[in-house]
Amino acid sequence: MPKMTVRIDRDVSNRASVVTIIKNNRKLVATLDSYGISFEGAESLFPSIAEALQMDYPYSQPFASRPAWYDRNPKSIPNSWSSTGKSPHGATAQYTYTCPEDRNAIIEQLQARIERVTVAAPANTVRAYFVVQPYGSASGFTQLLAMLLVTENAAGDKENVVLGSAITLYPGDILYGMSADASTGGTVNYYLISKITEFDA
Repeated sequence: MPKMTVRIDRDVSNRASVVTIIKNNRKLVATLDSYGISFEGAESLFPSIAEALQMDYPYSQPFASRPAWYDRNPKSIPNSWSSTGKSPHGATAQYTYTCPEDRNAIIEQLQARIERVTVAAPANTVRAYFVVQPYGSASGFTQLLAMLLVTENAAGDKENVVLGSAITLYPGDILYGMSADASTGGTVNYYLISKITEFDA
């Protein structure tokens, strides 16, 4: 049975594995990626199971698994906005986060807090909320992640929510921290916080 040598390289540019098989001084190159496997060379050179058991590998760890997302150049991204004694206003983006090219991101936590400071005349719904606009979607198309509401009208009325989540953002996706108050008069304190971890796509 002929002796075979296998070399396995990582092609970072297109996230593929390139397998080079040398058998009887003839070479077969197989490229494995998310679309499947393609060959360059005689198909007869592809090893049988018996031959694979006798292969020589130039590297001690020929098949290395891809690192988990939290080991792919992670970067912690905290976002926050607060306002004290804010008057009524329409739906307003108080901060945004856009997932950059060649990176993904996981939203790990969302927190919102609303507290009425002075009474309105009359009161209406006060909102603090988070939405995502997927990349390529129309500017008015967003997906609601979480919303906090206050409808009471006594000074000191408040609501608070902390949500653990594992929502993945892809390049170009935008997270908005939003607030709105449809009341007439009165003031409100707001807090919006999100914790995100970016990593290589």
